[in-house]
Amino acid sequence: MANAAQLALERFERHHGNIDEYLRAKLGYSSTSELSQYFSAEQIDAAALAISNIEWGSGFITGDQTGIGKGRICASIIRYAQQTGQIAIFITKDKPLYADMMREVQDIGLRNFSPFITDSNAEIPLGDGGMLTTSNSTKQKKAMKAVMQTKQLGGYGAVFTTYSQLQTVKKKERLRREFLREIAPNSILILDEAHQAGGSKNGWRENGPPDRAEFFRELVDLSQGVFYSSATYAKRPDVMDLYARRTDLRHGVQSMASLENILLCGGVPLQQIVASKLVAASHMLRRERSYEGVSFQAQTVAVDKEVADQFSAAMRAIRDFDRAKQEAVKAIKEEIKAQAKAFGTDTSVGEVGAKSANFPSRHWNAQSPTSRQPVQTLFFLEPLFLL
Repeated sequence: MANAAQLALERFERHHGNIDEYLRAKLGYSSTSELSQYFSAEQIDAAALAISNIEWGSGFITGDQTGIGKGRICASIIRYAQQTGQIAIFITKDKPLYADMMREVQDIGLRNFSPFITDSNAEIPLGDGGMLTTSNSTKQKKAMKAVMQTKQLGGYGAVFTTYSQLQTVKKKERLRREFLREIAPNSILILDEAHQAGGSKNGWRENGPPDRAEFFRELVDLSQGVFYSSATYAKRPDVMDLYARRTDLRHGVQSMASLENILLCGGVPLQQIVASKLVAASHMLRRERSYEGVSFQAQTVAVDKEVADQFSAAMRAIRDFDRAKQEAVKAIKEEIKAQAKAFGTDTSVGEVGAKSANFPSRHWNAQSPTSRQPVQTLFFLEPLFLL
């Protein structure tokens, strides 16, 4: 993708002039020297290309690996939205990542920044000793309705939410979804860990409101532009139409429905070509830091092999027991169902059965026998049967 990226950047400068000066003007800094205090060269390239695409109503993907600073580029899009009177909607994986974004926006010179957080009763520690807090559910809903009426955030700098916040509950949509639908036409979507919005849209599903994957595609279509950020953006072929909706990839297929099968049939060679073409079209950049000069040396240390063997034998025995008990759980489940029929035939009021915790999935932190420390294990034991 290196040659493709160089071509894209050269084309950008032919159209817009110096890339540093372009981004300085878009973000409202007084000079390019001030801009360089906040952003590295790689971040400037990505932010400028992203903003150029957003102004055309398109999208941009940063697939950078750890170390380039995707969070800082996300912060630049938030600042750009403020400069242009648009609403930045920052969507990420977990609430603790709100604190990371707060640090990023402060580090690029945004002062007195306060996000509108969709979570209720949230208490999120910040790195400077402060705390992000939100009101109870009733007050949060009232505040969302006020924003929906005016289509303005008022004193808030951006909307912060998570992917899990936008799922259905008991097959019903929450107010948060309607809130985002209302403000999306004047918003820029910032999808952090964008593959989280991908989901799976194949196969049968019950009638009802859009699932998470469908809802995010709806938001992408409604918004002014989209910034996708993920080092693993293309995890599966069925995620790719999320990006195709706002990039030139959509022009390469007859329909979004056909894209997945085309990528599956084309395999790795086609996936590589698609990535290169996205970069050449100025819709993506993907960089990583070199490991030059970094050495990895494994050190052999003395261990008590007898203890390690005993530990492994115990774990194997537990795993074997866990597998063997599945048949017993199945038999108990059928027996309980048969007994439950005696109490009535109305199947609409709950369900009956037996479930068992899968022990291997509750076992973490088994220290390697090659460690200097004694073998340590952290167990989370659950009841054998949950009736």
